[in-house]
Amino acid sequence: MGDEVFQQGTRTPFLLLSLMGIPELGLEGRLVILETDEEGFAIDAFMNGTCNVMALLNARHLAVQSVRSRGYFGEYANGKTELLPEPHTAVTRAGDAHFSDFVNAVLMSLQFARSANITQETADKFPETELFGNEHRAMFQRAIQVVGNFNEIRFRSLSQSLHATSGGISDLNNGSTGLLYPFTLGAIDTDCKDHPLSDTMLAIKASGTIRCGIVLNRPGFVSSTGGGVEGMDVDFCQAVAASLYRGADLVTAGVTDGYQLLASGELDILAGGTWTLDNDVKEPTTGIGFSFSTPYFYGYSDSEDNFCLATRQDDHDWISFVYWVVMATIYAETNDIGSHSSHGMPEVLVFGSDLKRMFRDAILTVGSYAEIYARNVEPFIPRGNRIGMC
Repeated sequence: MGDEVFQQGTRTPFLLLSLMGIPELGLEGRLVILETDEEGFAIDAFMNGTCNVMALLNARHLAVQSVRSRGYFGEYANGKTELLPEPHTAVTRAGDAHFSDFVNAVLMSLQFARSANITQETADKFPETELFGNEHRAMFQRAIQVVGNFNEIRFRSLSQSLHATSGGISDLNNGSTGLLYPFTLGAIDTDCKDHPLSDTMLAIKASGTIRCGIVLNRPGFVSSTGGGVEGMDVDFCQAVAASLYRGADLVTAGVTDGYQLLASGELDILAGGTWTLDNDVKEPTTGIGFSFSTPYFYGYSDSEDNFCLATRQDDHDWISFVYWVVMATIYAETNDIGSHSSHGMPEVLVFGSDLKRMFRDAILTVGSYAEIYARNVEPFIPRGNRIGMC
């Protein structure tokens, strides 16, 4: 429950949740839950931003005409009958990568606790960490003591009907669970013509090439050919380069010295990086943290490894750009768009109008995720559902 719970009426079929409080009621800086039985009050509070979430209790259905009659024409869901595709996340400001890592680490610990069967009652079994200093050695244990692992939170908070209709999308991967999910793109057609290129993107524009680190001798990912190298890692380097209308300068490296080259600024991206908690916060060989794209490969069925594009944490726009290029290949597969139909990809204006073709050019160059996988990895590791779509 929230820090504050208030009732408006008696039957309270609506829950209104505000993570920042409700200024109109003098409630700031807390998680506030406002219960009401007045449909109009609930819809108005949702529309005007007083509350962030509107939930329905007792399986009551909110009629479309009730919502539309009060001027709201956006999407909404009645929990028993509809699930919108947007994932729920914790959002932090871009200016403090270390705090973002801290929040992300806590959320990851809840998932790890779930897979290790560590519960609220056995939270002290969770290993301590020095990633955030001695003061926070027991941070994960404390978090789990308060809320439990992800499963405990899920079953305590969500209705059984929601579990039944979720289709396993929030289940832990067991070797057959779909792992790739195209996040909603949002209002990417909003023209940001004055949006300046980031420092990394300006340097790439000046040099005419992206320096992308690759690790040799990984069949399906990086393999030497008579004319150079090919593989999934190479294709994702080429996708990012195409999105910036530049070529890719492929720099061979080992996994360890790849992070060192990235940290020193000799690379713009490292392909095939593994997103782990220590690599995210303080990679062992460099002592600094890195950012990672959504994983584009999850290893064999008995492996927990994942492959991502890694970037430094000093350029938020570049981190976002690389992340969404990888996501674009997954979006393309989901929407049956390939290299021969790349014009079906939406234009993107949030990085400025000069880069509006970033998605189209990425898919034109390397194709959808399905095409990339079939061309490079399928001969070595049949795809199946291990790297399936949610």
